[in-house]
Amino acid sequence: MNPTGSFKDRGAALTISWVKNIGRFKTVIEDSSGNAGIAVSAYSASAGLKARIYVPSTIPEGKYLMLRAFGAEVIKAGTRNDAHRKATSYSEGLYVGHVINPLFIEGMKDIVLEIVKDLKNVPDTILAPVASGTLILALWKGFNELRELGLIDKIPRLISVQACGYSTLKDVVKTYYVECDRPSELADALRLTIVPRINQIVNAVKGSNGFNIVVGDEALVKALKELWARGITAEPSSAATYAAYRYAVKEGIDLGSLVVAIITGSGLKYVKDIGRLIAT
Repeated sequence: MNPTGSFKDRGAALTISWVKNIGRFKTVIEDSSGNAGIAVSAYSASAGLKARIYVPSTIPEGKYLMLRAFGAEVIKAGTRNDAHRKATSYSEGLYVGHVINPLFIEGMKDIVLEIVKDLKNVPDTILAPVASGTLILALWKGFNELRELGLIDKIPRLISVQACGYSTLKDVVKTYYVECDRPSELADALRLTIVPRINQIVNAVKGSNGFNIVVGDEALVKALKELWARGITAEPSSAATYAAYRYAVKEGIDLGSLVVAIITGSGLKYVKDIGRLIAT
């Protein structure tokens, strides 16, 4: 269970614990489409730290209200890329942004232990949404470390899933497109295109014999409806992995017999939007 409703809690917990432990900073700074900022704000509140969060001006209302509820100072800063630029240029505090912070990856890699423990096996394929790349890099690092320890004997194929109009990998890894005819308006968590770790992400995808799937809004809505009909309260960006899975199966792409599509965030932050999307 991720306390604030997204996988970013894993990285934020370790990061804010480290900041609290060193005791030199009273304010932490993050840029986020919402989920990472919410996680950092929650753990900062628990640790007695101030959180200053830069977000896109189009942040969903539910995410914005959660940030405020956790006591964060929230700055709406234009596009997702604008939020990143402004956060990294602000110097009155410690920038802990997941876009570059190695502690986020260290905190998130424990998802690998949960996957292997729950499935009692190593998946053949894992589909993960990619913007800054922290999740797919955590998967790559975690599975490689387990193999180095002799606990597993293979690495899953890692498939990156990106939003239409915001794919940073389309020119450097093999890419498939799913109903991609205009930039996504729904996948708000996948709109970052300033990606300092792009070479590492490419290495993870290629090194695992994976590829990239870019998903458009129409495919995303179809996947979202099906997930909610099955009782899985995914947020729109998270539904992209299931949309990518549906596409791969339809096209006869061999994913193996054991496949994991990671749902990274809760749709409960989007109650109004979800109702509008799945009711039509």
